[in-house]
Amino acid sequence: EPSTFDHYIPRAIWRTWRQRNLVLACGPCNNAKGDTLPWTVAVLVLRNVRHGVEWRRACGLAA
Repeated sequence: EPSTFDHYIPRAIWRTWRQRNLVLACGPCNNAKGDTLPWTVAVLVLRNVRHGVEWRRACGLAA
């Protein structure tokens, strides 16, 4: 299975092609991840009180 570039933080949340946001992933894993935010990043972002509400909405964690 050839590798693909995956956005670690999905483009739906952070629209960038910066190298630091790209990781290698196989096609099925890249598709399975979709627009979900990786748990490690989500925890760090949700701890930021100033931006917490907006990020919770973006991640589908708040109404």
